[in-house]
Order: sequence, then C-alpha cells, then structure tokens
Amino acid sequence: MKILTNGRVVLSASDMTAVSDCEWAFVRRLDKGLGHSITLPANTDGMLKKAAELGDVRERKILARYHELYPGDVVEIADARYYPSAVNADESFIAFKNERREETLVALAKRSKVVFQATFFDGEFQGLADFLVLHEDGYYEVFDAKLARKAKVTALLQLAAYADQLLAAGIPVGPRVHLILGGGQETSHKLSDIMPVFLKRRSRLRRIIDDRVAHKTGGGGAVEWNDADYAMCGKCPACEEQINQRNDLLLVADLRLSQRKKLRAAGINTVAELANSVGPVAEMMAGTLDTLRAQAQAQVRSAELPEDQPPYYMVDRPEGLDIIPEPSDGDIFFDFEGDPLYEEGGLWNLDYLFGLVDARNNFHAFWAHSIPEEKKALIAFMDYVQAKRTAHPGMHIYHYAAYERTHLLQLARRHGVCEDEVDQLVREHVLVDLYPILKRSIRVGSPSYSLKKIEKIYDPLAHGGDGVVTAADSILEYNKYRDLVEQGHTGEAQAQLADLENYNKEDCESTRKLRDWLLAERTGPGHVLVEEVPQREDFDDEAEPLEVALGALIEGVELADRTPNDTAVALAIAALR
Repeated sequence: MKILTNGRVVLSASDMTAVSDCEWAFVRRLDKGLGHSITLPANTDGMLKKAAELGDVRERKILARYHELYPGDVVEIADARYYPSAVNADESFIAFKNERREETLVALAKRSKVVFQATFFDGEFQGLADFLVLHEDGYYEVFDAKLARKAKVTALLQLAAYADQLLAAGIPVGPRVHLILGGGQETSHKLSDIMPVFLKRRSRLRRIIDDRVAHKTGGGGAVEWNDADYAMCGKCPACEEQINQRNDLLLVADLRLSQRKKLRAAGINTVAELANSVGPVAEMMAGTLDTLRAQAQAQVRSAELPEDQPPYYMVDRPEGLDIIPEPSDGDIFFDFEGDPLYEEGGLWNLDYLFGLVDARNNFHAFWAHSIPEEKKALIAFMDYVQAKRTAHPGMHIYHYAAYERTHLLQLARRHGVCEDEVDQLVREHVLVDLYPILKRSIRVGSPSYSLKKIEKIYDPLAHGGDGVVTAADSILEYNKYRDLVEQGHTGEAQAQLADLENYNKEDCESTRKLRDWLLAERTGPGHVLVEEVPQREDFDDEAEPLEVALGALIEGVELADRTPNDTAVALAIAALR
C-alpha cells in the first residue's frame, strides 16, 4: 500500500492478503498512513524477514531454470521495489512505476517466452508478478512462487490480481493460473473459479479505503478497537497490543473469537468481568462457560501477584494426573529442534537436533545438518531408545505438546527407516505428552500454557539468562549458524551451535522437572491445591448415566494396558465428574 500526499491510496496484491488476514490491522495501518496520530507496534518478526530472503533466493533459482530452458528469451524487468526521493516523491513514484509498466508491456508485445517481475500499475494498483510464461497457444499464464507447501486462498487472489491487470491491458490470458510451491510442485487453478472471489474481495477492499479516506476528510478519528465494521484476527501484533492494553477477553487461555462475541453480547468485555460474572450466557454451554470463568479467575489471581512471582495455579482436576506412568530409571525427556525454512532436494523442514536428558539428567544430542544426516540421527536416536527399553521395559519418553510424536512418525515415513519401531512406541504408549495431562488437571493463571510460560511454577530460575529463549529464536539462530558455516566462520558457527544445544538441554531438563512436579502434585501430601467447589443444591451423588456407560468400557483395564481409545474414555469420565 502506497499513500500519496493527495490522499490517494495505491493498492498492491499483498494488501489483498493483509486485509484477508486481519481487516482491523489493515485499517489501522491505513489510518496511520492517512495522517492519524497513532502508533503501530514495531515489526520485529525475524521469521518473516528470513522467509522473504529465502523467497527471493528461490525466485532466482526458478529464474535460472527458465534461462536454461529458454536462452535469450527471458526478460527481467528492473527491480520495481521503489524508494521515493525526498523531493517530488509522488511524481517520482508514479513515473518509476509507469516506466516499469511500459517495459513489461514491450516485453509482452514482443512475445517474450518468460517475463520476470512483470510490473503492473494503473494509478490505483501496483504489483509485481513473479513469472509470466507464454503458452504455445498464444496466451500468457501467471506463475507465482511461494514457500508454502499448500495453495492458499490469498496466494490465488494475488494471481487473479495479476491476470486482471493483463486483461485490462488487452493481453490474452490463459484459463489457468499456477503456483510453484515450496515443495517444488506446481498447482494449477481455474481462473474462472478465482476471479469472482477476487472481484468481490477487491470491491470490499476499495470500499474500506474510500470510507476511511472520507472519514479522515470529514474530521473523523482513527479506527477504534472493537469497531464492528472491521473483522479482527486477535493474533497479529496490532491486535495483541490492544488486547494487552484493554485486558481483553482474548487474553483468557483457549478463548475463541466466537466465544468472545457471545460474552460481549452479554456485557462481558474483560478478563476481570468474566472472572466476576455469574449466571448463564446466551448460546454458550454451561460447562464451557464454567471452564472459561475458572481460567479467567486464575489469571486474575496471577495478575495480583508480584511480577517476579510465578503464576497462580490450582489442581482442580487431580484425577487427570493419574494417567502419568510410574517413574523408571530408563525414562528420557525428549525435545526436537527443527528448521521449517530448510529446503533440500524438494524436501522442507530439517529436525537438526534430537535432544534428551535421561533419568539422571545426563544430556545426549543427535545432530543433523542435512536430510541424509537427519536419517542417521533418527536411526541413532531409535537405537538409543531401543537399548533403553531393553534395559528398562517400563521406561517412557516424555515430551511437551505434539511436535515430537508427530515428527518421529513423519521422519520414519520420510526416510523409510524405523517405521515399525516408531509405530510401536505410539501403540504401546511409550511416548507421553505432558501438555494434555497438565491442561486436564491443573488450572494455571496464564494466557498461555506453553512450557516457557508455566515452567516458572516448578523452576523459577528457568531460562533466566541471555541467548536463545524461544522456538522462533532457535530457528533464526540456526539459520545464522548455516550462514556462518557458508562464510567460513567456523568458530562463531560452533558458538551458535553451543547456544542452541544449551537451549535444547534446558527444555529437556524443564520437561523432566515438569513430570516430577506433576507427580508431586498427585502424590505429595499437602501439594494438591484443590479449592472447595460450591455444591449445587440439587447435587446428586449418583453417577450420571453417561459416566456409568463410559466406565463400563474400561472396567478392569489396567492403566499400563490402556489403548488410546481407553485413555480418551478415561479422560471423558474425569471431565464429567
């Protein structure tokens, strides 16, 4: 989006994506550009920057392939990323865009086989198409390169925007548009299916802009939070800023936008108001409302604590802890470090570090810096696990959240090794995810139940130093490591790896401490902080019929012999009580 000094707004294809992601954030940025005195949160997302860099590299690789296929018949339009000068910026901007548009039209008129970075500009829209490719039937087809592994609606809308510009210029356009995805595959899509959606979205976007320009001209102020005219996502930096400032309901852990709408209709707008509320809420189930209220109450209590104190918590469903296996000397506590931006031979994502600590807190690391090395690391890790299982048949592998289980299965399929062994770990419940156990047993006064948020309860000094402290940090730092290796800075590269290893080790140790804390809350006298729950006057000591029916399904089944279905039934029974 480019806002000229006369208030005219020039759209780009990426604006279609931005307004689809979060209308409110787009309008906020638009209002800022129109001159409203507001501040926007700084863009500190290093992942986006790195992804953009990788996207540029990938475009150049595709361009090189086209040069090989069609030597002398590939036209590259000069870089149209424009930075206006301080003098006559608007005139320079318009002149620059018009020049690049003319270059594009000349290349198309000459029937060049491929046009790279084709520039479009009509006074209201500017855009750069990655590749326009001449079909043998005489029309041009639009190709866009994306790092994503799947076609997304927003990417298709961008393709339609470029096709629309070609049609407006009288250039024949093919019936299909194409995405070159991160995995290397190409997907084709009917333009006739996409164009109506694009036209509708563009009309909505133009209406938003016209309304905001007229609003500003008429002396109106900047868009306010909760403006019903604009949908918000609740997750982007612009939304998060407002959510934090206003103690918004979306701070409540696991509260969804649809639930927020129902609560606001009932006059409940903040975490504190939800915590103090009573009575039913229209169209919301009583059990769901009770859960959200309890979570809000826990977060209010945490907010009352000093900042250096861990969050408030209570074990309000102690039976959920019964699922934790008894400790074994062979237990290990496991954590992957992965790089989703890594690509090799058409394969994406590299799990570059398999880290674990054993029951004695000894750390073991299995490194992989390429896809073949990842296969070796998987085999070495599984050999270690099988040796542990032989020596300690009752051992378990503890992890936090589903990544480890999911990726072990994916890696076994990717490399065609250890598939039976990994499947056996799943079937025999050797892998134990502590995240759902925590969620189903303990109420933590935190907006997030991520390991970094809750570990202050059982390990107050956790991650207190400098270095890598988040998963996003680890991805960026690993990419820095690879850059340092490529540049020949061996010493600095090894220091990067040491920092990443320490981060992984801390997470593994934290998982062990979490397991031990949960066991203590289950068995330690005085540790279970169950608060008295007010009883309904019509409380019936007899079990509900559904509870009785579910109980019959697992009657006589020992904990160690439970299947995943048995575990699900046991958790359902616990939820009913």
